[in-house]
Amino acid sequence: MIRTLLALIGLGLLSACAGLETQQPLLTAADERGAPALRPGVWLVSLKPDCKVDERKPIDRWPDCAGGLVLRPGKVRMLDERKPKDVWATLSFIFAAGDPRIGQIGGKNKDGSQSYDYGVAGATTADARGRIVSVTFWTVLCGPPPPDGADQAQIVSGTLQPLPGLKTAPGQSHCSTDSVDALRGAAKASMAWKDSPISAHWVRDGDR
Repeated sequence: MIRTLLALIGLGLLSACAGLETQQPLLTAADERGAPALRPGVWLVSLKPDCKVDERKPIDRWPDCAGGLVLRPGKVRMLDERKPKDVWATLSFIFAAGDPRIGQIGGKNKDGSQSYDYGVAGATTADARGRIVSVTFWTVLCGPPPPDGADQAQIVSGTLQPLPGLKTAPGQSHCSTDSVDALRGAAKASMAWKDSPISAHWVRDGDR
């Protein structure tokens, strides 16, 4: 599955670091009710702080350091591959209400399995109609990042001590859970560590 994005989304982008991943979605459209929505249209996800992008160009002409995606209710469309030709992928996306807000992005992998990744949203800004037009995401982690010099043999899924309700296994880069409460607890805890922040903002209406 695409791993250039965390979450938005999701919006965000799915980061390469160890984080929470499930084989079935924990969140549904019902979890979005009562909270401001992300503005539909073209979004830019910044992968590098010094990435220069001419946002007037269609997203398939943006540089590789920028992630372009098209957001619609319940789904996100993005470039999966650029060579030898552009290949687009559509994933499901939920931006759940609550404190903090959580982004869930995922769908079917190339081998037929499913996976869903999670990001916790930090600061957002909104337009005059209350729609969110910029957001910062962090990976929902499996537990506290290990300190420098920690015994690598003791680190599982990026942590020495998994958070309550999260399952880990030796050799696995991700943890998992079937509990929404455990997901929300991990999201809140991850706000303190703010690993690999990813920023995204709305660019324009349309699909390119």
